Amino acid sequence: MVTRHSLRFVIGCEDDFSRAERAIGSTGGPITIDAGIDSGTLLEIEEFRCLAAAARVSGASVIFSSDDPLRRELARIVGLQVEAPEPAVSAMRRALESNAPTRKFEPGDMPPVVPPPAVREPVPTLTEALNDYTNHGTHESYASFSFVITPPVPRRGDQVADEWRYDSGSFNVQPASRRYRSSRRVGKIAAIASVSAIALIMASAIVLIALIAPQATVTLVPATSAINADLTYGVAGAGTSYDVAIDPVPITTTLSYSATIPTTGSRSEPDGTSSGAILFTNPSTAELTVPAGTVVTGPDGTTFSTTEDVVVPPADPFGSLTMGSASIGIVASLAGPAGNVDAGILNGQLESGLFYSNRDATTGGTLKEIPVVAEADIETLRTQAEQDFSERAQAQIQNEIPAGYRALAGSGETGEPGFALSHEAGEDATELQIESTMRVSALAYDPDALHEMAREELSKRLSGSLPPDTVLLADTMKVDEPLEIDTISGNPEFRITASARARVVIDPRILAELKRDLVGASEANAVRRVSEIEGVSRFELDYGPDWFPLN
Repeated sequence: MVTRHSLRFVIGCEDDFSRAERAIGSTGGPITIDAGIDSGTLLEIEEFRCLAAAARVSGASVIFSSDDPLRRELARIVGLQVEAPEPAVSAMRRALESNAPTRKFEPGDMPPVVPPPAVREPVPTLTEALNDYTNHGTHESYASFSFVITPPVPRRGDQVADEWRYDSGSFNVQPASRRYRSSRRVGKIAAIASVSAIALIMASAIVLIALIAPQATVTLVPATSAINADLTYGVAGAGTSYDVAIDPVPITTTLSYSATIPTTGSRSEPDGTSSGAILFTNPSTAELTVPAGTVVTGPDGTTFSTTEDVVVPPADPFGSLTMGSASIGIVASLAGPAGNVDAGILNGQLESGLFYSNRDATTGGTLKEIPVVAEADIETLRTQAEQDFSERAQAQIQNEIPAGYRALAGSGETGEPGFALSHEAGEDATELQIESTMRVSALAYDPDALHEMAREELSKRLSGSLPPDTVLLADTMKVDEPLEIDTISGNPEFRITASARARVVIDPRILAELKRDLVGASEANAVRRVSEIEGVSRFELDYGPDWFPLN
């Protein structure tokens, strides 16, 4: 059976921490880490995480002991077992701090080593364990803890038979020198008190000297002068000349008009065909036949055709003393009212000798009226479009002007209107439609921008008119309201004026010389010396303190 012995390390500096690292990495037995309140290491939680990570890898049981409440709390956060300070530990620390002889292990003092029966996996050092902890910080074995969560008990590695065996004892490491903070704090407080006392004495002396030492105050009032500037400004245009001008902005829009009216023109064409009856008379003693389509002609050249065949009986000159006759229907060859003839108008004789005549008027010939586009219709629509454009042009261009802008008087222009008609004059149509457009344009300007340009230029002119070695007093600058000037062209034109005061700037070198010259000078010499400075309107000499005699 392998016996485990407890080891204790007193940590006072970084070297002690490195020895503890090697011990944790080479043994699985219980190890107690003792860090006093004056220890120079184990001040941050990352160092405690290194110890906890190494203990997990090697399976060693690490117990932390300290009389520092903060270090004990950090050890609990990372999951180390914390041991409260015992009298024995305190006695050992007092012995170390009283320069008691320290036992050091020599090579001959080390306990015999039992060789391992088999090759073990190399145990990582504390640094390697820390790297592994840093690179796998999200692994479940390295969970982080806060003050709220109770840290888990660190897991121990399985015991193996090939472990180091030691006699009962502890590694004693010479601790770091104790820091005497109280003594240093007292010295620091004493030094600060001494410096403060000296500073207070010096300040009191300065104030006392300032109160009782005689002094003279010289007040110089620089001279000021009035400056003025004026300019004219307006909208740029042909024949205009201003100090400041703004270019107008062209505004363009297109008006449209559409209308439809019925046509007033018309034309006629034949529609119905005239018809009636014709009487044939046969003066011969022979029967005569009139075939259908036989043409008879009127006096004005109008022709008619018979509608069917007819047989005209012969005359009876010996008996009844009458001529044979027969009536048959006729139709005018052409449609229209020309075929309407009165009774008795159609008279004549056929080549066969038959006489013909209409006993009744022919009727039924008519004309049809067809509407057409008249010239007057086109003129009516053109007039309507032009009148609409004239009424709407000004309002339409005004709607196109941006907010804050103003139209330039007399700048409105209209283009030639364009017309598109659905029919030409003389064409058959019952309605006539027109589509018309006209371009309208004008010039506009921004009055606010114009006035701002004028004020900026006026300010530049005021600054440019400053006499040498003077500055403009901004609070004295006064800009009058713009005055609009009436012009023949109607374009807006303004005049603006401004005034201010300029103050002389006295050269700092002259003031430095004056200060040197007035030291120890009499009042008369001081007055004469100050009077020699150019650009000073007045000055004052004030002596103090009140009890100091002037002469």
